[in-house]
Amino acid sequence: MLLSILLLSSFTLFLNLTFFLFSFFLFLFFSSFSFSFSFLFLFSFFVPYFLSFFFYFSFFIFFLFYFFSFFFSFIVIFWVFFCSFIFFFIFSLNFSFFLFFFLPFFLFCFFSLFPPYFLLSFFHFALLFLSFKFFSFLYLSLFFFVLFSFSFFTRFFFLSFSLNSF
Repeated sequence: MLLSILLLSSFTLFLNLTFFLFSFFLFLFFSSFSFSFSFLFLFSFFVPYFLSFFFYFSFFIFFLFYFFSFFFSFIVIFWVFFCSFIFFFIFSLNFSFFLFFFLPFFLFCFFSLFPPYFLLSFFHFALLFLSFKFFSFLYLSLFFFVLFSFSFFTRFFFLSFSLNSF
């Protein structure tokens, strides 16, 4: 039973990573051309939500086991959020840096605690944010990718920890 749960959680982690990479490379491909922002908006809005219908059932099953690790993941993500707030507050004292760097990080940490529907909602916000802030696109994409990997690996770790504690 524990092995099947771990396999299912690994599979869902792989699907989340696939969603992220697929949308990320699609955005890279279409942003290299001179399409309008309206087309980019429609494309980034419909593609991830259309794909989520195919895989959401497996995430619904995983959500039953995911509930046990919610509290521990929240503590870890909140601690990272708090440390990053101290870091950004010390090294930059202007509001624009807070608005364009810290606020997306907080939203990412918040929505990564929830099922993939909310994560895709955030990624749609991130696409719009990065399209208007294109000069920092590569830096923020790498930043979001590292946070994405960190949040799912911590959830996977605390899921196995909470299941072993029963």
